[in-house]
Amino acid sequence: MGRGVSKCIFQNDLNNYTQLKTTMPKTIPNYQQGKVYKMTIGDLIYIGSTCQKYLCQRLTAHTKAYNYWVKNKDTQKKVCYMTSYELYKIGKPTITLLESCPCNSKDELLAYECKYIQQFKCVNQRMKENPPMVGQFNRKEYEKQYKEQHMDAYKASYRKSYEKRRRVERLTLFIHKHIEFVQNRI
Repeated sequence: MGRGVSKCIFQNDLNNYTQLKTTMPKTIPNYQQGKVYKMTIGDLIYIGSTCQKYLCQRLTAHTKAYNYWVKNKDTQKKVCYMTSYELYKIGKPTITLLESCPCNSKDELLAYECKYIQQFKCVNQRMKENPPMVGQFNRKEYEKQYKEQHMDAYKASYRKSYEKRRRVERLTLFIHKHIEFVQNRI
């Protein structure tokens, strides 16, 4: 087997592994490893929580999310803004552990986080004003507002796809009738 062939096989295996890795489900968080952390730069503070083993992993995730947001905020991609980005606008923040809090659920971990958010003057004011209630994270409210704001786009998209389906159906029907007509003449 030539050198180029083995390289090609290895590249195919690498591509298959990458595809497999991206389609694999994410692991279920271990809330027993729950931590509440503080990110700071200057006098700005962001409070967050994570179940990741190391805080540096969470800091890296924040950094990647911020870079992605900066890259795509002016494009048509749907990119979510997080309040931690306020720190990144100034520079690279540092992360420190406030409390290690083994929990049994996401709700418990968010309750710990909310306790610290109310103690500090931090950039995540949304949670300070509206602490999440157990089992309710205002997701439905957000979806309702989003749907109201984008209803025209939804309607236009639906109308466009409906018209396209109708054209395809009419064309298919025309072709079948034409084929029948030609077959009957023969």
